Amino acid sequence: MLELENAFLLAMTYNLMIIIFSKGFSNSLGKIDLHFDSFGAKCIFLWGLAYGAVANRFHLVPALSLLFALEKAFYGHRWLVWMANNHRRLESIIKKDIITGTFFGLYGAGDLLSMVMFLYAAWVARENLFELKI
Repeated sequence: MLELENAFLLAMTYNLMIIIFSKGFSNSLGKIDLHFDSFGAKCIFLWGLAYGAVANRFHLVPALSLLFALEKAFYGHRWLVWMANNHRRLESIIKKDIITGTFFGLYGAGDLLSMVMFLYAAWVARENLFELKI
C-alpha cells in the first residue's frame, strides 16, 4: 500500500506543479485555453492538495479514488481533444514560451496515467466501497 500512498503524493506533486506552469497563477495558460486561466489553475492546485490529504488513507475511501479518476478522465479527454485540434500549433507555442508549450504538450498524459492509478487504488480498496465505517 505504501507504493499507492506514494503514487497519491506523486499525483499531488504533479498537480501542484501548475503553480510553475501558470507562472504563479497568472493567466499565461488561459490565453491558450480558457480552462487553465488563473481560476482554473487554482482549482487544479486544490485538487492536488486533495490527493495528498488522503494519500495515507485512500484505502478507506475508494469512492473518492473513483471521483479522482473521473476528474482525471475529464482533463485527459480535454487534452486529447485539444491535441487533436492544436497539435500543429504546439511547436510554435513551445518556441514562443517553452514552459507553456511543455504544459500543453504533456499535461494530459500525466492526467491519464493518474486516472489509471486512481482506478487501481479504488480497485485495491473495493471492499470498503459500500461498507460504512465509523
